[in-house]
Amino acid sequence: NGAGTVAIRDSHNVSSIGDDGVGHYYVYFSNNLANSNYPVVGGTVVPNYPGTIRTNPVSVSRCRIWTSSSTGSSYQDASVASVMVFGD
Repeated sequence: NGAGTVAIRDSHNVSSIGDDGVGHYYVYFSNNLANSNYPVVGGTVVPNYPGTIRTNPVSVSRCRIWTSSSTGSSYQDASVASVMVFGD
C-alpha cells in the first residue's frame, strides 16, 4: 500500500519499505543479496487505474521504485505497488 501511510501487504525477504516522497519508495531486504546486479520487475495501480512503475537496483540491501500515472507525466502515490526481485 503506497497511499497515505505505506504498508507491506505481503513479503518475502522484505524487512521494511520507505516512503521518500510522492511516488518514490525504497524496498529494504531482510537478507542482503549477493550483488547489486539483480532485476526488479513490478506493476502498480495509481488511484483506481493502471500506472507505470520504474525500478532501480540500488544496493544489495535495497531497491528503489517510482510510481506514476499511466502517461508517466508525473509521480503519484500508488494504491498498489507490487515488485519482485530476482537475486541470490
